[in-house]
Amino acid sequence: MRLSGGFWGRLQETNAHATLRHCLEWMERLGWIANFDRVADGDTGGPRPGWQFSDSELYKLVEALAWEYGRTGEAWANETLEALTGRIAAAQDDDGYLNTCFGHGGQAGRYTDLSSGHELYCTGHLLQAAVARVRTVGEDKLVDVARRAADHVCREFGPEGRQGVCGHPEIELGLAELGRALGEARYTEQAGRFVERRGRGTLEPVALLDSSYFQDDLPVREAEVWRGHAVRALYLAAGAVDVAVDTGDDELLGAVRRQWDRSVERRTYLTGGMGSRHQDEGFGEDWELPPDRAYCETCAGIASVMVSWRLHLATGEVRYADLMERTFYNVIAASPGEDGRAFFYANPLHQRTAAADVRPGEVNPRAEGGVR
Repeated sequence: MRLSGGFWGRLQETNAHATLRHCLEWMERLGWIANFDRVADGDTGGPRPGWQFSDSELYKLVEALAWEYGRTGEAWANETLEALTGRIAAAQDDDGYLNTCFGHGGQAGRYTDLSSGHELYCTGHLLQAAVARVRTVGEDKLVDVARRAADHVCREFGPEGRQGVCGHPEIELGLAELGRALGEARYTEQAGRFVERRGRGTLEPVALLDSSYFQDDLPVREAEVWRGHAVRALYLAAGAVDVAVDTGDDELLGAVRRQWDRSVERRTYLTGGMGSRHQDEGFGEDWELPPDRAYCETCAGIASVMVSWRLHLATGEVRYADLMERTFYNVIAASPGEDGRAFFYANPLHQRTAAADVRPGEVNPRAEGGVR
């Protein structure tokens, strides 16, 4: 299906002609892309700009460029993707490992901080970018880079390798989707291993946050509801659905459906927003849904759609599509500015204005909440 005009068509055009270029400009300006150049040049001894997960932002841009080129055939999108792929590929180690924050001169060693390092998280986004390329163009240099990275993960974290998981789920999604796109069952099997290892309490706690922050407190099959960091919980659920569908695991699929039911009933806002707590970007307890302090991270809205989309495809049940529609309109569409160059991270349901704006005895109409 192709969009032609209308509300969503206009947003799609804004994304294509403003947001993609805006993101590229800022990633260059901030030095996040140059991190790959420094690894390629063996120049990693100095300070590294960006959070430890900044590699993933470039991979998400590359994924968006792949889908855009597949949609329109626009030369700029393809040329930019190929140029970025060249810089990414140059930073890949001989054994397939690819990360600009760990594993090189002057940096911490590989996989020395599974709780917070985001190495596998970044790799997962690389794999999803490659999936977009496979589905729109076919196998190319980006797909080769991703295949080598996935092979490395399977060797390092396979049955005879490291038994850990990443503090931020995403590798599960990337491996499962790439396995499906390339017909590589071993990638799906490795995604399944990561899903089954979750919930065993293997990750080191962070600050005052317990293991539920990482969904490492209960195995996926035993959990009754989504808890902890909302994006992490939803990425894990999406990966679990992919594994369940591709392996015919009805028990695992049933567990995610059960979690969806209770989470949507008791831990989801009217808007479709998920994650009520600021301190851990996480789900609160049942019915803990304050309007003015709602967090409702945009990323969690996107992740919620990813889960519901998979459940809808797996079951055909319209309730999953209904939640997707609510979330698209009230969380995702509400995030970017009209020009496509500014973004909201959190999406509260309620805005308060300063007391000085209201005369004694008056009710300020701008203080009333409502669904967008």
